[in-house]
Amino acid sequence: MSRRDKFAGRKNAGAIGGIMRSRVKAHTHTMSSKTRRNYLRACAAFDTWRKNESYSNKAVAKNPLFYVQEWRDYLLQTGYSTGTVHTYIAGVCCGLGMPMSGIIRAGTSADKRKSLGACARAQKALARKENADIVAFQKMIGGRRAALQRLTGSDLVQDESGQWCVRFLRDKGGKSQLQRIAPQDLEKVRAYFEHVAPTELLFPEKIDHNLDLHGLRAEHAQNEYERYAKICATPEGRAEMRRQLWARFKSQTYGCKAWLVAKQRNDTAGMRRAEAAFQSEMADGTYYLQRANRRVAIQRGRPVGYNRLALCCVSVFALSHWRNEVTVKHYML
Repeated sequence: MSRRDKFAGRKNAGAIGGIMRSRVKAHTHTMSSKTRRNYLRACAAFDTWRKNESYSNKAVAKNPLFYVQEWRDYLLQTGYSTGTVHTYIAGVCCGLGMPMSGIIRAGTSADKRKSLGACARAQKALARKENADIVAFQKMIGGRRAALQRLTGSDLVQDESGQWCVRFLRDKGGKSQLQRIAPQDLEKVRAYFEHVAPTELLFPEKIDHNLDLHGLRAEHAQNEYERYAKICATPEGRAEMRRQLWARFKSQTYGCKAWLVAKQRNDTAGMRRAEAAFQSEMADGTYYLQRANRRVAIQRGRPVGYNRLALCCVSVFALSHWRNEVTVKHYML
């Protein structure tokens, strides 16, 4: 049995992150401590990306080559140098127990052809008539692929502030999430749910794998930032957004996990830490990009500074994140 087969057949394939770390740590005597730290960092980054994209542990275990290639393409699109990408891929391949030989290397002719081919396929997928409904929906909501596929007729709901949302059950990390609907899109989104039974799937057909749903999610986030920036331009708007953000933060169903866990344990200090961290995320002022993110923004003609409160609204209400850094790095650039 090959190493890949052993990996795919493990009973606890769900703990991919742990398996990868164990494999890298096993090389104590065959690699330097610096290389081992870099490899562990790469494995953690890959596992975070996998969770953000809602790719299951089972799927990655079954076809690791495909998902490592997808991650490599994502890193290049995000602005990482070819050298950094090579180091990251080496670490992940070590963690997955697979050779690097199957990965198309950055900067090669094959890589350029693959990138051009992927772009061409994505553009064709966007233009296909049968994809029009999901593309329009994604531009208005910005869900993750697996979560979109699970939507039913009962997932149009109102949140703790009375705002209309799409509910994603068992989204990232197995949590349920709410993503708000912009007022100008409400009737269009409502039309998707009309005549769909509560237990009936909204999108029963498998979503075209060539569709760049992450790109559409990023487009949605950027549009929502512009909307929230206008709201946060007035003192009244800022006060109302903070009230609604706090209401979501403390929601028993959709709130901040760290705060809810601390509350359940009667950990007052933990609750205060979570509150202080969130207070910082939605503070007044400008969120300035640093280092690599700043360089990528300049290269792409994107802003290098964002209204911090508006960015927090996008993180929480449009993407179901609690950290502005994640939103900037993965969606605003």
